Amino acid sequence: MASSIEQKWQTRARNTDGRLAAEIEGGKWVVTTPNADWIPEVLVGRISVSYHEDGRFGAADPTQWPQIYSSRFPHFCLMPCRPTESYDARHVMWDTLTPLDFRPAFGCSLASFGVASGNVIGRLQHLVDDVIRRAQEYSDRVNSKGMRIRFTCAAMSDSFNRLSYPATFRDLNRQFISVQRFWKESVAWLTWVQDKWEHFEPSPSADVAPAPFDN
Repeated sequence: MASSIEQKWQTRARNTDGRLAAEIEGGKWVVTTPNADWIPEVLVGRISVSYHEDGRFGAADPTQWPQIYSSRFPHFCLMPCRPTESYDARHVMWDTLTPLDFRPAFGCSLASFGVASGNVIGRLQHLVDDVIRRAQEYSDRVNSKGMRIRFTCAAMSDSFNRLSYPATFRDLNRQFISVQRFWKESVAWLTWVQDKWEHFEPSPSADVAPAPFDN
């Protein structure tokens, strides 16, 4: 039997309100979509965030899962998706590090310490460099030094450099994922400002502190 809340919104809903609708929080909220065939789980309120088995943060990570819109981070709605073409070089930003990508650190006496393979470094290098170049060009053009893109690029570059520092596989994997997360957010931010999406909402705040590094 439908709840009173469900009956209320179903009675008031129109076919122009969306293609699909789903209840969350026991019917407290209704989520609709105008064009998709499914509605992702929506996280609301206070949630617990922790590393998952793959070293990522799961549905709480805006680079992995759609989030509730935030005027402080409007570019989150433009996070890139995994390319569909198998030959696309950007696939590495969705890959998972494997033991085959882990190489013993030269001159290190600890067998459990290693660095990322040259193949991983090479596949990431040009993508990281390209985003940093685009961010620098945009920053120079608008003459601003406080934009969030500077934080995300610095965090991405720092994590990328640490892939060449001896570390355990677990810690190396966290740096690898950190590169991926900050690369995706940087791409989303640049898409927001360069494709003029900011005309619809205030630009991503320049004084928003960056997310913590994955040390």
